[in-house]
Amino acid sequence: PKKHNEWVQNLGRTFRFNGFGKFDYRLVTTDLRALSHILNSPVYEKPWQTQKMLGSFLGRGVSVMEGPEHMRLRKIVAPAFSNSNIRHIYAPIFVNKAAEVSRLTIRFSFTHILLSAFDADKQTEIDVAHWLGRATLDIIGLASFDHNFSALKHETEEIYLAYKHMFEMFSRGPPLRYILEIQFPWLQKLWPCELTRVITSTMPIIYRFGRTAVQNKQRLLSSQGFNDDTKKHKLRLILILYYVVDANTDPTLPQAQRLTELEILDQINTILFAGYDTTGLAVSWCLHNLATHTSLQTRLREELLSVSLSSDPGERGHQIDGLPFLDKVVKESLRLNPPVHSSIRVATQDDIIPLSERLILRNGEAVDEVKIRKGSFIHIPLEGFNVCTDIWGPEAVNFDPDRWSNLPAKAKTHPGLAGILTFSFGGHSCPGWKFALTETKVLVASLILQFVFAPSEEIARFNMIVQRPYVKNKFELGSRLPLFIRPYMR
Repeated sequence: PKKHNEWVQNLGRTFRFNGFGKFDYRLVTTDLRALSHILNSPVYEKPWQTQKMLGSFLGRGVSVMEGPEHMRLRKIVAPAFSNSNIRHIYAPIFVNKAAEVSRLTIRFSFTHILLSAFDADKQTEIDVAHWLGRATLDIIGLASFDHNFSALKHETEEIYLAYKHMFEMFSRGPPLRYILEIQFPWLQKLWPCELTRVITSTMPIIYRFGRTAVQNKQRLLSSQGFNDDTKKHKLRLILILYYVVDANTDPTLPQAQRLTELEILDQINTILFAGYDTTGLAVSWCLHNLATHTSLQTRLREELLSVSLSSDPGERGHQIDGLPFLDKVVKESLRLNPPVHSSIRVATQDDIIPLSERLILRNGEAVDEVKIRKGSFIHIPLEGFNVCTDIWGPEAVNFDPDRWSNLPAKAKTHPGLAGILTFSFGGHSCPGWKFALTETKVLVASLILQFVFAPSEEIARFNMIVQRPYVKNKFELGSRLPLFIRPYMR
């Protein structure tokens, strides 16, 4: 983030840089008008290289596809994330699973203390990224498929182990061989790299689960038919999978708009990936930020203790979602540590990008627009934008939830969802952003009420598909975020 601000200070908000080499020119911009144009225009799509890389483990999921196919998939998936569904269906799942995280963490903590000669003042070190990844997989399983993976209780579930193995490979960064395989597909057949072999071995496990989930829902829909009873059932139990399978089996849906079995399985895989990994990382980074700012952690706990939280899970989730300081804390953490750090687009035709601020070209000419040739790459710096000092103020790189009480004018007017660019905006914005935001709040609130967190190691970040935490100078140990915890005694 600091390096990005140096570039903006020296080069302006729109400039050109090299990606993988001198041959790989990219335009990067944090100009508000330019970003709005790029992210809302059908001219700009993910490059075929990005689609192929994501497609290797997500298939033709909604987050991979472009154009009319993306619009068709998004239209099917998006209704599942309505505010009503989040409050009445998903929030109780968040609350119940958060309580389970707390119970198991308490059990782990006290077991550790007992094994340490009954030293009640001893802090327990826990890799929160590991714990929370297991919790968010359970949550997305229940919310999407009415299936409890029970990853929190034991790490034997086939799906959990499949994703864990794959994420461990991704966390090391893409090997050169994998990048070459994207450019030269024949390499995958003749001499696949280790990452390719892992993806190839895990995909059948994930799709086997998806196929079983679809068959179960199809039997339920077939037995009920499309009548009032079905609608009543949906009001009681609206699962994301219903929107995929239900829409596909609706007899009024034209054949051309139906999804194939493989397309349905690709959406299931995409939902699992996005709901499991990115949200677990968001909660982990938030706890890290609170651990390194003890006064803010205490202040958040005081806000939570000042509210008489309902025993009803749905109402409790709604109460937590509405807490003002918690809202600021979570947004601030998502601003500084967006799970997805950047995005790349390519111009599918010649275009002109308008600018809100004049740009000085290398020849000294001042322009208020940039001419883009077909095939040009555009780098969207989600993380860089979120810490731009000319948008967020001189202390943009600092964790300061109170900034949300008095945002600079530019930070108030940019079009990002939830006031940040973390979830992007436009046609490819995150359809489940409110789901993720509420889930993060509930998990953070539950844990802060039960535990006091403190840093145990210096943490660094590494961007590979998503932003992962590492113990500084211990990259070889893989992605970890250890924190000291002790039970909070009222």
